[in-house]
Amino acid sequence: MATNNGATCCVYKILELVALAKLEHHENLGFASLEVPPPDTLSSKSVTISVIHLPREHVHHQHVCAPVNRSSSCSRTMKLVAVTVFVLLSKTSPSLTLEGSFRDAQERCFQYLNVHDSRWEEFQDVSSYPADEQAKQLVRCIGLMLRFWDDCEGVNAAVIKTFFQPDCSDQRYLNRTNECLQDIRVQNVAGSETYDVLTVVFETFHCYYHQYGNLVDLPQFIPWTANELLQIDDLCRNILISTPPQPVDDLGRPPCLSQCFLLQAGFWSASQAVLLDRVHLQYGRGEEEDVFIRKVTNCVDLYRQQHDNSCILADQYMRHCFHHESFMNRSAPSQCVAI
Repeated sequence: MATNNGATCCVYKILELVALAKLEHHENLGFASLEVPPPDTLSSKSVTISVIHLPREHVHHQHVCAPVNRSSSCSRTMKLVAVTVFVLLSKTSPSLTLEGSFRDAQERCFQYLNVHDSRWEEFQDVSSYPADEQAKQLVRCIGLMLRFWDDCEGVNAAVIKTFFQPDCSDQRYLNRTNECLQDIRVQNVAGSETYDVLTVVFETFHCYYHQYGNLVDLPQFIPWTANELLQIDDLCRNILISTPPQPVDDLGRPPCLSQCFLLQAGFWSASQAVLLDRVHLQYGRGEEEDVFIRKVTNCVDLYRQQHDNSCILADQYMRHCFHHESFMNRSAPSQCVAI
């Protein structure tokens, strides 16, 4: 075991972060043991992990705080180990279609926006993004891909926070971020002649980057769009078509449609654990995470006491705990044109 407390702490923090980020893919996953060599010999092949299964009910986790000093050896060690462990876990993870990382989105946006090769190196350091038109387009593209930005609704705070890690000792990161965002709203009034969506998304992102915490380079859950949820619904309807026809519910849906939907969308595990963090990111926009999760947990527990049929449970969750129909109605195409 490493004797350097600082470096070992950083390694453990990033391993815990990776474990939590991947937990929803393995409904009963945990780290049983960890072998960390001395920091000066640490390499991408020198971390040994053993995995065991641990029982979980509702899957929810808190963010793990981490040092914000971007230039420290601790930060570099964290990034190295993060990449290594992610590769190890990815081999056993199911679909990754719900996840995206900032760097992956950035690379894709480089290509989509046809960024010239001469600027690629310049854009690798997020802290030094120039405030020019192409850089602003790049940040907007990343925000759209990772679903933390919408031209009509602005920033999705719950989603963008997952891409940043506050410092353990920083007690004012949230206040500073909110003050920074408020300054942007004052200077850029939505709907006014001077409102520039590219400037707003660029400055909003930098509020989180400079005030909230360290950029997390690991893939995070990306909420589905309303159209994607409709496609999942259609897929499940096709899967559940049977001959001869089976009864439908009061809304004309085939049996177990909600269960298929929640499993396919990644909100429910095969062991019937509700993945609360994902549910919040999908359905809880504008609500405080703790308040939303407490409310959903109470609702889930209530119906679990009343029903033992998984198809009925899933349907009750969709209707009464997640309020899926209300969400879909709110997500109807908007006439807003911001650019």
